[in-house]
Amino acid sequence: MSRLVRSILTIAAMVAAVSIVPAGGAAGGGAVAATENASRPAGYSRPGHGNEQFDLQAHRGGVGLTAESTIASFSTALDLGVTTLELDVQITQDGYAVVTHDRDPSPRKCRDSAPAFAGDPEYPYVPGTRYIKDLTLSQVRTMDCGSQTLPEFPTQKASP
Repeated sequence: MSRLVRSILTIAAMVAAVSIVPAGGAAGGGAVAATENASRPAGYSRPGHGNEQFDLQAHRGGVGLTAESTIASFSTALDLGVTTLELDVQITQDGYAVVTHDRDPSPRKCRDSAPAFAGDPEYPYVPGTRYIKDLTLSQVRTMDCGSQTLPEFPTQKASP
């Protein structure tokens, strides 16, 4: 099985694991018993519909609070009671899944720390002219996409 296929299957498993958490926040189950809501058939489960609690989502992990698509942003969102983490995934040239919204690393959000190897002709990676799909995982790992905050989110915290 190729690395790309394994990465996609891993992402699918992560998404499935996140989406089976009921809107009430407790893991396990998710089905609404007929006795809880007589207007729905037994086994009916659609978070955000009917009498269940509101599905609180964190766009890019809560971009307004913490630098987007970082472990810190997802952790902060979960600590606040978010029930759905929204994230985007790009696939690197060598077939690895990378959690990032931007197809091309934006200098507003990311900066280079060093080339992946001495004399890398693709360095710098961040001017926004290169796509994640055209970079290797080693190249992507040299970028810091959590230290800079965005002025439109004045309370946003950095996550180097």
